[in-house]
Amino acid sequence: MCSLKKLDLLYCNAGIMPVERFNWAVGAQAAFTGGLRYFLETGRANAASSHFLLQPSSGHDYTAHGAPSVFATHVLGHALLVQELQLLLRAGRMHGNDAAGRVIWSASRAATDVLSSFECLAVPPAGHVGEGNVKGGHAESYGEAKFATDLYSAALIKRNTVSIAVCPGAVMTHMTPGFLQFLTPVLVWFRPLLPGFNVTVSRGITAHAVMAVAPVSQVSQPGRKNVLWWGGVQPAAAGAPLVTEAAAEAMYALVQQWLDTAWAPHK
Repeated sequence: MCSLKKLDLLYCNAGIMPVERFNWAVGAQAAFTGGLRYFLETGRANAASSHFLLQPSSGHDYTAHGAPSVFATHVLGHALLVQELQLLLRAGRMHGNDAAGRVIWSASRAATDVLSSFECLAVPPAGHVGEGNVKGGHAESYGEAKFATDLYSAALIKRNTVSIAVCPGAVMTHMTPGFLQFLTPVLVWFRPLLPGFNVTVSRGITAHAVMAVAPVSQVSQPGRKNVLWWGGVQPAAAGAPLVTEAAAEAMYALVQQWLDTAWAPHK
């Protein structure tokens, strides 16, 4: 790595989503209230509903490295990489903004700001022992972490980093529940109707590849979450909670607190 003079692309794609059970009531609500399209895009019946895939509260428990596991995987690990590689990412800026290195985040329209106090993500108090989170947890660790990603990306843009959030859409991988993988031949027929609904891995990664060459002014904006539809880039309409400057700065401060204190020995 020390032989590199600049870094063009940093893909922040690591993620986990522990699933405890399926929330069939959400699917029924979407079907009977005309929210099926929203459900297929976000996994929710509407912006205020729970997610179809309910996560255990243990997703907020502290890991061996001291941070809530889902948040650490989606946000902290990537943030540490961005921080350590910042000079290489900015090396191309002398040739114009489009030449600067890009940080491309795997965002999600499952992001939620319903539980936006982020109490469960706080650095544990001094003297805390054990892996249990002192603030408990809730069943939205994934949606919360993805909203944290949106906020942190917006904060990076304010700090002159080319940061881009892109939704690969619903993509069937080995982590996808088995019955959804079984439905893949049916789900592919919805692709022409739903922005960013890619289903297959190869089509999902295409959205990330497009972000590598799209004009920075188009795709790197605070609060913008990109999807690929019919070969064109457009902002996500569904599953895009409002990103405010105050919330983005609060998330940046929280992440820095983790990196500068609790995670400092692990750098």
